[in-house]
This record gives sequence, structure tokens and C-alpha cells, in this order.
Amino acid sequence: MKRSVKWIAFALAFIMLIALGIESKPLGERAVIVGLAIDKAGEEYEVSAQIIIAGENDTKSSGSMISSVKAETISGALSRLSAETSMLVTMSHCNLIILGMDVIKTESYKVLDYLVRNAYLSENALVIASETTAKDVISCKTAHSEMSSFALQRSLMVYGEYDDTVKKTAREFLADYHTHNSANWLTLVKKKETQKPQTNTNSGGASEQGGEEKYYVFDLSETAIIRGESYVFTASREMTVGMNFATQKLSKGSIYVEGDKGEKIELYILSSKPRIRYDSDNLLATIELELDLLIKEVIGEEDYDLSKVELSESETKRVSALVSRDVYAVFDECKARNVDVFDLYDGFYGRGRASWREKFGANYLPQSKIIVKTKIKYH
Repeated sequence: MKRSVKWIAFALAFIMLIALGIESKPLGERAVIVGLAIDKAGEEYEVSAQIIIAGENDTKSSGSMISSVKAETISGALSRLSAETSMLVTMSHCNLIILGMDVIKTESYKVLDYLVRNAYLSENALVIASETTAKDVISCKTAHSEMSSFALQRSLMVYGEYDDTVKKTAREFLADYHTHNSANWLTLVKKKETQKPQTNTNSGGASEQGGEEKYYVFDLSETAIIRGESYVFTASREMTVGMNFATQKLSKGSIYVEGDKGEKIELYILSSKPRIRYDSDNLLATIELELDLLIKEVIGEEDYDLSKVELSESETKRVSALVSRDVYAVFDECKARNVDVFDLYDGFYGRGRASWREKFGANYLPQSKIIVKTKIKYH
């Protein structure tokens, strides 16, 4: 009994010693990074951070700022951010990384691996690419949010389940790098100038245009296709749709098809589920798509019966052809560039095992073929 009391006393003393030795920074001395943009500037990295300056308590902040520094390493850049802001920089709330095109072309994996491996970044942080520089995106004025980082995060969380937007976390990107073909992809963000937001100027509700600054919204419908550490090409919106249909479960989005009388019909995607069957002997993948659709709107035909829930057989065939077209388009382009975005290697290997690999090896993708089949239900 006496021995146990001594151990308890020793443990308590040890805990108090550690606690007294920990230096706690006041909230007002912390700079909370909510978005990080990384570019290459010659031999250096240019790192731009969107920072929330903490207030004196957890419920308020003292505002936000963009701070940009250059250094030979990512670690050095983060240290310089702390020095320039004279605050302790923390990335515990950083949920968005933007990689500039110069980074995407040469070392996207290296940068993300360093941030995650050294515990700077949560592996669940969203990662996107910029068609120009990442700094240009993070520092722009957005029309519907005070900070570009929050606007982009919100868009990705809302539209990441749609058919024309991809969404990828740091963990997913790093895992895909280690597949056989190292095929990867990221949302490619593009800025689009928009009208200045209106602001109320009096209690009567009158409004006027904002100042002379330019305001932007973001287009997220194109995708940067990457293999290993190299940018390969930009997939169009149609190719992005095709890739999503073939690789993801979808629960949102729209399909536009021409009706039998020339009307324009919008179909809402309630769900889309892909299933792939592999024939390793013939290098054939059959992609079976189950789509649950809802007739949402019809334009151009006054006598259209809005109470019906199904399209005609000919209209349904056109829907199937549109979906299949987009899947074939992205597959053919990636196949020509040797990027296995459908991860056919694992599928064929799982079916044919070692004998398949000995037969086809590294030459599997140029010989591969796909067939797209659709099963469409209406609600």
C-alpha cells in the first residue's frame, strides 16, 4: 500500500513539473492559418497564408490577412511567416491547400507529403490546383465571402458530390500516388470576374455597388490530371463528368437531353453508382452505371405532360449515350497519355493475378478497352 502511494505521489509531481514547464501563448499572439497557397518562384517556394488573427477569446477574431514569404524550403517559409507576423503560426485549422501550376508540374506529392508527414497539415485537408499561381487565388476578393479560403472550402463541400466537380483530400492524393500507375487528379480552380456585391447604405434598405476593387467567383468544373510528380493535361468539364460517373458514387447533378419534340429536358441525378467488371485475359473493363434520375424541368414544349415520371425509350437512349460519351472521352484521352485514372491495373491484377502481370506487365494500358452500360430508373 505504501509503495502505491509513493508511485501516485511521484506521478503527480511529474505531471506538475511538465505542466509548469509548458509555455502557453495567449490567443492574441497566435496566427491561425485557414488556407495555404504554395507556388514555386525559381529555386524558392513562395508560400501565401490566409490568416485569422485570434482575439482575446475564442468567440472573436481581430480580422484576417494575407501574408506571403519566400524560402528555399516549406519549413523555412513557415518559420518566416511566424517571424513576419510576430505571432505563433498554427495550421491546426488549415483545411485547404492550393498548389500553383509550377508546383503541380514538378512536385505536388513532395510538398503534400512533407506537410502531412511533419504534422503541419491534417490529412483530411482539401487540396486543389490553380491554373496560374496559388497566390493569385488565395489573395483575390470573393463576391460572396470575406475570405477566399472559406469560399473554396464551402464550394468543394457543397459541389463535391455533383457530377462536374471532383474533391480530393491530402490523404487521398498521397494514397493515389502510390498506386501502380501513380495516376492522380485535383480540382483545377479558375477565377471569374463578377459584378461587385451590393451593400446596404441606410436603414431603409437602399443599396449601392461596392468600391473599385474587382470581385471574383470560382469555376471548379475542370480537373488537373497528374501522373506521379508531373502534370499531364486539363480534363474539360465533360471529361470531369465522365470520370466521376466511372469512379464515384454521385448524389447530385444534372443531365440535359433533347426530347422527342425538340424540347430541352433537365434531369436531376438522385444517385449514380458505378460497378466495374474485369476481363483480364482480354484487358476489357465493363463499367455498369446505375442511375436514378428525376425529371426536373422541361423547356420548349408547352404541352409536355409534367406528371409523367419517365422519359420515352428514345429519350432514355439519348441520356445513356450522353453519359457514355463523357466516360469514353476521358478514358480515351487518359489512355493516350498513359494515365490510368480508372485504376484498371488493380482491377485486372485482382482478376488475373501474377499470370496476368507476366503476360501484359507495363504495356497493359495501351491495350485496355472499356464498355459502358447504363441502367436508368426514374422517380
